[in-house]
Amino acid sequence: MFAFTDYQTRSNENRIKLVPIAPSRGIIYDRNGIPLALNRTIYQIEMMPEKVDNVQQTLDALRSVVDLTDDDIAAFRKERARSHRFTSIPVKTNLTEVQVARLPSISTVFRVLKLKAINVVTILTVRR
Repeated sequence: MFAFTDYQTRSNENRIKLVPIAPSRGIIYDRNGIPLALNRTIYQIEMMPEKVDNVQQTLDALRSVVDLTDDDIAAFRKERARSHRFTSIPVKTNLTEVQVARLPSISTVFRVLKLKAINVVTILTVRR
């Protein structure tokens, strides 16, 4: 009973993982106000198949939550065949804000999933 707070803190440190996210840089314009480069953050769900009891059951359960398609599952399987063991593999990329908002509510069910934010720069071509 005396060491409860110590054990609770240790337990929380095991569960909570802080991951720094690089800041978004915004839009880069030329001198005429025309966008040259867009910076945006995309979100993807990743899974490490070796830590999942039943991969197919997890993918089937995700279908309704994040609108997982047959193409997404095929891409996951292809990437899984190419990647090393114990590597996180994207299940679905380019999630919408609604899909990202649904994930915390189901995080207890899908503990094996990881939400990852990636900053992407899109260079626009300017025609004159």
